[in-house]
Order: sequence, then C-alpha cells, then structure tokens
Amino acid sequence: MDISKIDKNFEIKQATEINGNVFNLPCKPFTIKGGLHTQEDGFIRMPLNVAKNVSDSVLTLSSVTPGVRVLFSTDSSVMKIYAKMPSKCIMHHMAPVGSMSFTLVEVIDGKECFVCNLVPPQEGDDLIGQCNFFRGKKMRDYILYFPLYSKVSSLRLEFDSDSTVCEYKKYREDVKPILYYGSSITGGGCASKANNCYQAYISEWLNVDFMNLGFSGAAKAEPAMCEYLSNVDCSVFVYDYDHNAPNADYLEQTHYKLYKTFRSNEKNKNTPIVIISKPGEYIVKDRVERATVIKNTYLKALSEGDKNVYFIDGINLFPDKVRDHCTVDGIHPNDLGFYYMAEKIYEVIKNLI
Repeated sequence: MDISKIDKNFEIKQATEINGNVFNLPCKPFTIKGGLHTQEDGFIRMPLNVAKNVSDSVLTLSSVTPGVRVLFSTDSSVMKIYAKMPSKCIMHHMAPVGSMSFTLVEVIDGKECFVCNLVPPQEGDDLIGQCNFFRGKKMRDYILYFPLYSKVSSLRLEFDSDSTVCEYKKYREDVKPILYYGSSITGGGCASKANNCYQAYISEWLNVDFMNLGFSGAAKAEPAMCEYLSNVDCSVFVYDYDHNAPNADYLEQTHYKLYKTFRSNEKNKNTPIVIISKPGEYIVKDRVERATVIKNTYLKALSEGDKNVYFIDGINLFPDKVRDHCTVDGIHPNDLGFYYMAEKIYEVIKNLI
C-alpha cells in the first residue's frame, strides 16, 4: 500500500527547476562541522588513513556521517539539494528518515526549529530534494544535519537566483568542540532524525560544537583509536564503548588504557573526561561486572589525583517509570531515550564548559 496516495502529508515532495545560485560543497560561505571532506572519499568523520589502522569496520564506518553538519545563512525562499549517496543504511529497527536522510533546521534565538527532512529513494545513489521556506524574504540561519548511518560522497545546494547566501557562525568560538567516542548509541542509533541524537541536544543547549565518533559494533578502544582520540583538541571528552567490548575482561584490559592514553597527550592533560556505562537495565549477564570496570577507571583516576574526571552510571540515564519505553529493542534508544540521555549528560557537561 502506498499511503501517500491516501494521505498527501506522507508524500515525498519532488524538486522543481529553480535555476538559481548553485554551490558544490565544500566551498564558501558554507561551514562544515563534525567532519571533513576529501575529493577521493567525500564527507568523512576522521582521516581514513588513520581509520584503516584501527579496524576494517572503523574504516567503513568513518565514512558514515552522524554529527556532520553544514551551517549557512540565506534569504532564499527555496533550497534544492543534490547528494550522491553511494551507501544508504536500511535497518529493520530504525527509521530511514534517521538512518539515511538530511534534516534541515532553522536557528531562531538559539533554538533549532525543524524545517524539513530530505529523504533519498531506497534505490539508486542520488538524492534530489527540495525545501520551500514560506516565511518571507529575510536572512535566516540554518543547520543541515547529515544522515546518521549513510555515506555522502558529494553535495550540491541550490537557492533562488536573487538570493543571498552567507556564512553562519553559530557555536561559541571560545569553547573547543565536545568529543564523543562510543558505540552505535553514540552514533545515533536509533534516533528518528539526525538532530535527535543526544549530542545534538547538548550542542543546542550549550551552543557548543561537537564531534561524533560513534562506531556501530566497532568501538573497542584499539591502540590506534586511543592514540587518535588523544590528539583531538576538545573541550570535553565523553566515552562509552561498553556495548562494543566483547566481554568484561576485554573492557578491563582497555578501558583504563584509553583514559591513560588520552591523558598522556599534553593538550589533553587537563581536559574534562566523562565516562559512561551502557544506558538502561538490559539483560546482559555481565552488566554489573562491566559497570564495575568502568567505575573503577573513574575511581583509580581520582585516586591518582585527577580532579577532572566524571562518571555517569548508565542505569540512571532512563527514568524508571518510562524505562521500557526508551529503546526500540532493549538496547538502542528511541527519541525519548536520547532526550533523557541528553538531559543527564548535559547536567554534567554544562559545568565543565
């Protein structure tokens, strides 16, 4: 059944010819946040020559785009998007609008207000979509969030021919980005749209940029990854790879080492570190052992005199009264779960910026 033939609100809007200002990104005046672009690889989250030394999985997932954003201002009445997407992730438990779509928001008085989702077809590697702005000709500030679980090799944006497009500097320039490292949950699985992952909430509330290094099933704190993380210049480092550690023994062998490697770099010797155990009360036979390992990293750091390390017990991230409503499968948060995660983690981070 094609529901769009019954309810037009479910119809995917077709792009029209506007013959306007055309920009092939990256280019001025657009600002890329949360990632980088190379001619060979498209939009990526970390250098692929580094990722390949971590694991094949991290190499693959470095090219999916959770946390990647484009910032700009325009007075255009329309925006047309053309994206080459060589790999789109279609999953049984995550909405395509989150896993493989772009989300556009307008920033009004610091609040990110939803404008539209740009959803690619499931077949083919191209996205041609359009947003129409029905609020009069006025300069407005926008953030275009990239898909959470798909690859984007190229991006072209088109606006009205008589429009103005300018640079937009949203985030505080006196605060470095927040760095997040972890599992599929860190990477936004299974938010319904790209700006519903918990990092996006915190970024909006604090007006601070962020880097999302969530690797689905592949965050295992390998030495090459630990070394890379230690070299990232950030305001706060948040790490949670509990889910991806094969067992509690593996976690014990690597968790404290990641902390020490990060601290060993002169630029991050005093950077606040927030350590989180897996969210929720999942049926995992070694959940208590894993949580103990993670808390022990925190306690050992404190005993060594580190006064800038913090621990969040994942069991407390979801309220008891709605705990069973916070995930799609007992593991991955839905939008409600991500909102509660954002609230709890924000309460810690807001005092560290």
